[in-house]
Amino acid sequence: MKLTNTLLRFFLFTVLTAISFFSANNILKSQPFEWQPAQKYTSGFVDKNPSFGNPELMFFNTYSWEFLIFERGSFLLNNRICVMKVGLNGPVDTVSYLTDNNSLNYHPSVSYDLPAGSEGGQINIALALWESYRNGKYDIYGSYYNQGNGWSSPFPFDTGAYNKSMPRSAYLNNSVFAVVYEKNNDIIYRHFNPVTQTVSYDTNLTAGDTSVCKNPFIGHHPFSGSRYSVSYEIKKADNKNAVYVRSTSGIPVWTSPDTIAYLGNNVNSGFVFANFGNYLSGVFNSDRAGSYGVYATSIYNSGGSNFQDRVISDAGSDNSSFHSIIFPIITENLPHNSSVVNSINFQAAAHIKKSSDSVRVKFHTYNFIYQSDSSTAGNSAANVSLAMNRGIKLGSFDARIWAIYNKDSSSYSILYGRYINIINTGIVKTESPVPQNFILHQNYPNPFNPVTKIRFGVPYNSFVTISVNDALGKNIETLVNENLGSGSYEVQFDGSKFAAGAYYCRLTSEGFSDVKKLILLK
Repeated sequence: MKLTNTLLRFFLFTVLTAISFFSANNILKSQPFEWQPAQKYTSGFVDKNPSFGNPELMFFNTYSWEFLIFERGSFLLNNRICVMKVGLNGPVDTVSYLTDNNSLNYHPSVSYDLPAGSEGGQINIALALWESYRNGKYDIYGSYYNQGNGWSSPFPFDTGAYNKSMPRSAYLNNSVFAVVYEKNNDIIYRHFNPVTQTVSYDTNLTAGDTSVCKNPFIGHHPFSGSRYSVSYEIKKADNKNAVYVRSTSGIPVWTSPDTIAYLGNNVNSGFVFANFGNYLSGVFNSDRAGSYGVYATSIYNSGGSNFQDRVISDAGSDNSSFHSIIFPIITENLPHNSSVVNSINFQAAAHIKKSSDSVRVKFHTYNFIYQSDSSTAGNSAANVSLAMNRGIKLGSFDARIWAIYNKDSSSYSILYGRYINIINTGIVKTESPVPQNFILHQNYPNPFNPVTKIRFGVPYNSFVTISVNDALGKNIETLVNENLGSGSYEVQFDGSKFAAGAYYCRLTSEGFSDVKKLILLK
């Protein structure tokens, strides 16, 4: 009897978690690679509000490319909604325009299905939504993507009475997407099939609340199947905002509203995965301690008491738009510090920091205290927006994470991107000394059945590729394909899916190349 993807992911997660408790000194650790220098994505326009697909817990679900959606304006034309594909090395195609320039279009979002299996793959279907000012009010429009036909012409999603704004969506199944948005100071939740352009479920999540409700996000709980949560802001009696959440494990039953944030003024920032993906945390910005810091409140799949932690605190600046990627694997413990909380075990994170003289985008690895970087995005008046993708396939379970942000420059707003590689399995940095030259050691054991280890050394920060070829020279698997810091490493090759025989492991980097012969027995 075959395990489903969900059960398989849960099983592997459980095994990895168990290893963390009983084998703390003998585990594969995610390596703390650095954020790479910024590269320009667009130029010559006013580009802003980038967005990738709704976050999902990543373990098997990496892509060969993802959609980036954003607003594009100019001095004479209305805003247009643009989309492009982003791959390992940045944009992989030209910008596609989903709208014309005959109306104002704002706040685009996109969501897409999960690639099946551990090999990652292509996006089959996607839904783009945005708000459009037409006929004296704001309505929601959309476009649908499939591999065969590309993006559809825009269609109306909700053009009824009242202003609508801030649409966000998440893929459910069978071409159905869950959509949340603002409408007449309420939060609307729908199930929508863009192929047939039909709504199968529609509810007002805040119908019983007379306060102004806005800025909704949707989050999918890990390992939970159909459990989703919707967070949103609600205006309090003091005219400041609180953040609330409602959840469902099966339509039409929803939990009562629960508090994510109340003290001070709060801005909803969506969801991140916490504690190795055991649960969602609702993220928000709050001025409760003076300047705006970033906080997170846990939201469990079932039961448990919610707890709240400070993620980022900086008394001299306002912090916002926190994004992070979390993998359910074993990482080194985070040293506790007043500026970062151990329960938010991110491995790649970014946020916007606004000071009295500038706006910067801060980039962090899981070792937050010792590994952080920043890029200037403009002066203190700059309106900077930030997005982070789910993960571009880099290796068996490895991923490249892009953070995209807009930066003011000579009356334009340009999209820039920086990436970091997340190495979950396969590569381990050993305690051996740093070699003086590149070196590829003979695999051990050799012969092997079916797993062998390959040790290699890197004398300085370099782009390294390690591939395995068959006897005819055909590449059958790439074990390493990324920047590595200086050090000695070990990578594992699993030959269980290949026939017995001779194979060849090749390391290449900056003019160096070496090959070792591997013998697989069955």
